[in-house]
Formats: sequence, structure tokens, C-alpha cells
Amino acid sequence: MEERISVYELIRNLPLFKGTGRDHISRFVEKVPVRLETLEKDEKILSPDEDCEGLIFLLRGAVKIKNYVKFEDRAGHQRETLLIEEVRNEGSILGLDRMFGLYRQEGREIRAFEQCTVMKVNKSELLNLVKGDNIYLFNVLNYLSLRNQRCNMAVRRLRPGKLRELLACYVDILTERNYRLIKISSNMRFWRQLTGKTYVRLKKEFCEMIEEGLLEETHDGYILTSREQFLKTLND
Repeated sequence: MEERISVYELIRNLPLFKGTGRDHISRFVEKVPVRLETLEKDEKILSPDEDCEGLIFLLRGAVKIKNYVKFEDRAGHQRETLLIEEVRNEGSILGLDRMFGLYRQEGREIRAFEQCTVMKVNKSELLNLVKGDNIYLFNVLNYLSLRNQRCNMAVRRLRPGKLRELLACYVDILTERNYRLIKISSNMRFWRQLTGKTYVRLKKEFCEMIEEGLLEETHDGYILTSREQFLKTLND
């Protein structure tokens, strides 16, 4: 019983269980075959070329997610890469937006940032869950719809050639609210290809974002001081 109560406390705030009560979660714990795993720091959770065949719930700890944005020339050759690294806290769902459709590869590298506990549910069990209870069905649809709408809204508000807005667009689409840290790594050639601006102008715009307290410079990139504040760029 103590283990079930502990699991209840851990999963009650996950997006899939929004609006459910103790009875719902108790039935879930009793009837759905889940796997609880404890992962050590740097242990792999998902690789970019791996198909998502189930859900992964982050119950304790944090994970590091590496998002790669690749710029290709007209011949299809990869030229430059932007890397957005996010340390995401507990209460996250991984894999849901890649379980169905034509493109089911994860596309990101996900590893344990520290010792963490995850709960895994395979695709067939998820389908049984949503078919058996509308609460889970609505929560899955709401989660997927929200992610799609965020992408559409971020792109629609983007003005071409604006470095700050372009960076905010990527951050909005690729990261989540329950982040612990977001780091951006790239060279200036990547931004020159996308914006058409000179190196001097781009460097000046990055310096302006640092002076405004939006970014902190490191030896190999930039760290966002506040995701929410930075995303206001898309609304101003």
C-alpha cells in the first residue's frame, strides 16, 4: 500500500492524469502493466533514431534533452547545426508526440541528467487506456493539440530575419515550461544562413540580449535566464 500511495503522489500531476482522482490512479496502478526504472546520471533513455513505442513518464529527477536543428543547402547537404539543450524536471511525458504518424523516430537524444525514476507504458496499453476512459482520451488529445498549436502560433508570429524572434521560436517549440536549464550552442554561420545578417550585426544582437538579462554567455554557448521572459519576444 505504501508503494501505491507513493506512486499516486508522483503521477497525480502528470498531464495524462489531469482531472483524475485517487480511484482512477489506483485502478491504473493495479491494472496497467508499467515498468518503474531507476536510471543513473548520463544513462540513455532515448536516441534520435529510435522509434517511440511507448510512453515514458519522468517521476523523479531530471533529464537532459538535446534538440538538433540542422541547416541544409539546396543540394541537401548539411551545413550548420543549432543545438538547444534542455534540462527538464520531473512531471514530464516523453515520446507521446512521436508514437503515431509517419515520423516516429524520437529525433532527440535524451539521457538522465541525474539519478531519476521513470515509468514506462507501451503503446498497446496506452490505447487500451484511452479506449476505456474518456478522461485519458481527452488528456492525450489536449496534450497533442496544444503542442501542435504552439508550433503554429510560434511560426505565425515570427518575422523573417529577426534573430531574437527566430531564437524564441525555436525555444518555444523545442522546450517546455518545467525546464531547469536551457542552453543554446551554435556558430554564427548558422544564424547568417537563416537571417542574412553580418557577423558584426549578429554579435551585436547577442550582446544586446545579454545586456537585457535574457542570456548569459558561457565558453561554448548561451544560457537562457528565463524562458518565459524570453518568449515575450514573440508577443511584443
